[in-house]
Amino acid sequence: MLLQSDIFKHLRLYWFDYLEKELHAILLVPEYEMMVDEDAPSIAAMEFREERLTPLIRLCERIWSELPVYMVQSSLENGGAASLSQIAEGCAPQAWPFAIVPADLADKVRAVSPEVESSLMANNGVLLVDRRMF
Repeated sequence: MLLQSDIFKHLRLYWFDYLEKELHAILLVPEYEMMVDEDAPSIAAMEFREERLTPLIRLCERIWSELPVYMVQSSLENGGAASLSQIAEGCAPQAWPFAIVPADLADKVRAVSPEVESSLMANNGVLLVDRRMF
């Protein structure tokens, strides 16, 4: 679905059933709409625009508090969310630059990225934000 937004020009939403056990919803925002310094030598050297990232974090916080969501992960285009089975096997949730996870999974993200900031949320959630990226 192509969504209308006052902030983003090309906001798209996909959802699919992953192995009939998980329902994934993927909100796609083109990286050029999220990042600063398009002339950086690599995508990893670029920073997120805080004024664009903050509304997405607020949207995800609202989704977390109002819907039966197990996890919110974020990544760049070549990244990708970890499945629940991967996480059960020890993989950390994707938090580049943020994630909302159940409190028991927050330590997995902190182990991979100890510099992330964390704050408690409703419904036993933890918002994890890596501020080095913006």
